[in-house]
Amino acid sequence: MRVVTVTTDFGWGSPYPSQMKAVLLRMAPGVEVVDVTHGVPAGDVVSGSYVMAVSCPWFPEGSVHVGVVDPGVGTGRAALLLETGRGDVLIGPDNGLLVPAVEELGGLERAWRIVEGEVADWEVSNTFHGRDVFAPAAARYVRGEDPSRFCERIDAEVLEEPPLPEPEVWEDGCKCGVWFVDDFGNVITNADFDDVEPPEEVLVVTPEGEELVARRVKTYGEAEPGELVVLCSSSGHLEVAVSMGSAAEELGVEPGDFLELRW
Repeated sequence: MRVVTVTTDFGWGSPYPSQMKAVLLRMAPGVEVVDVTHGVPAGDVVSGSYVMAVSCPWFPEGSVHVGVVDPGVGTGRAALLLETGRGDVLIGPDNGLLVPAVEELGGLERAWRIVEGEVADWEVSNTFHGRDVFAPAAARYVRGEDPSRFCERIDAEVLEEPPLPEPEVWEDGCKCGVWFVDDFGNVITNADFDDVEPPEEVLVVTPEGEELVARRVKTYGEAEPGELVVLCSSSGHLEVAVSMGSAAEELGVEPGDFLELRW
């Protein structure tokens, strides 16, 4: 049984996720559809790319992952089907959303542009490619069709870049992007913790230029209530947190912003 995961910014109270899953089940009976989340903030490609990058590798090899955080729906941006080195497939818009997950799944093997007029046997909406383009492409792939029947091969060089640039790491600090803010207000950056290796005390510079002292800890329970700390996140990234509080609020950041850490 093939697994298809779905990650969107549609919200849990809308009919859109169910319509996508209806298409998958209708076109590929027996497929196992898993909701990763439909709670990505609306239009937040940066957060969506984090969710997919840290979630997709935990699913069985050979899974198909559909991501729809697509502010450019209906424009000239490409609809992608990307085959990875691990044997997984990622489907979604060409806006950087899928690229970090591709790297986590063994790198890119083949890139395809979905031909919107050929992937489904109904008219494609200008505003709902999740239902009319991405879900049909996933269904046709999991039922064994070769992508060449509904896609065109493209050069990987033309893909949009990831939504955040690579961190800058120096001997005495780093500059990294805010990749995700979780429901606790913890700030997960796109810097690998092992690449940075912060010391016991770190100076965190906010986007407004304020300098705050943070202590390195192994886990939240080592911090005093209200204390600003840095630690290794569960995904292996540099994380900034406030015990019993919100680091995002204290630092004044959101996904897509940048932080400097100095020591």
